[in-house]
Amino acid sequence: MKTRITLRLLCLGALGSLIVAGSNCADQREPECTSPAAGHFTVRLEPTDVPAGCENEVLRGIVVATRSYYVLDAEGNVDYDQPFRVAIQTLEMGEQFIGLEGQEEFDIGGDESVNRLVGGVSAASLIETNKLYAYGQFTTPQPDSNDQCYIPTTTPAVLESPGLLAATVTTEDDPETEEDEAAQEFVPPEDASTYRAEWSNVTFLVSTAYPGVQFTGTLVYTRPVFQDVTEPAPTAEDPMAVRVIRRERVRECAITYTGVAVSAVNTYDCSTPLPSDEDAPPYAREEGYNQALCGAEPDFSQGIAVGAGINPDFPIVCDPETKLCLLDGPFRSGATNL
Repeated sequence: MKTRITLRLLCLGALGSLIVAGSNCADQREPECTSPAAGHFTVRLEPTDVPAGCENEVLRGIVVATRSYYVLDAEGNVDYDQPFRVAIQTLEMGEQFIGLEGQEEFDIGGDESVNRLVGGVSAASLIETNKLYAYGQFTTPQPDSNDQCYIPTTTPAVLESPGLLAATVTTEDDPETEEDEAAQEFVPPEDASTYRAEWSNVTFLVSTAYPGVQFTGTLVYTRPVFQDVTEPAPTAEDPMAVRVIRRERVRECAITYTGVAVSAVNTYDCSTPLPSDEDAPPYAREEGYNQALCGAEPDFSQGIAVGAGINPDFPIVCDPETKLCLLDGPFRSGATNL
């Protein structure tokens, strides 16, 4: 149960059971190789190896949470001579696990629920057999003369879903309404699948001015590709209607990327609501995204009360496809170390 809680927190941006790296102001130590103590990273992905059939599955960007934690000596004290370790998790894998947790107690109507996970497994058992975060360790306690810290390899993060069983959801009629709301909805089964994220050649930018707020590395990201299997389900309103009877896994795409990441403390989402009336926020745009939402500082003239928390030294762009605030340039772009 303790492990389960830890992983849930990590996908929300906190690795609860790990001790986040900090510093002792009285000691005035040199910067340790570390990642930030709070927030997410947005990662711009540049594909370097795309298997045949996976061309349409290439990602432009993802969100990850990273956390550093100490190595303790035999007496339980922090051993500053040992390099810190780092945990990395993609937000997508965290969300997928939370979705599987929900299928363990899937509501089928009234007070009844079923476990849709194939084999009747529990979400807790999935945590016992999988790891939702990749682990690595810096090669040195402090950065080199270029303010860089290195993690050559990591253990892979893996989430293997056993698949989902079919279910029928019953909606009961509300006697206080005039309309008959009683209905049954078929929820299709889903094939087993695997998510896997393996990082290597990771390099963090670490200095007094830039304490681990950029990193770059190689990511091999494996994701399933599903297609809906349908059957005719004509209605009086739509004789050509169909219903999904199964979500079939057609392949798993393991695509290799170079990732360039920047820390976004407060927000990493630069999508905006479409203006529908006079009460729409002043920053809303028809295209659904706004560069100002990636700014380091608030922009009260546009109704943006909280900045993204991204270091203003770094050039940032709101990507119109992913709606993420991404680093607009190479690793260390715009950084002048103090």
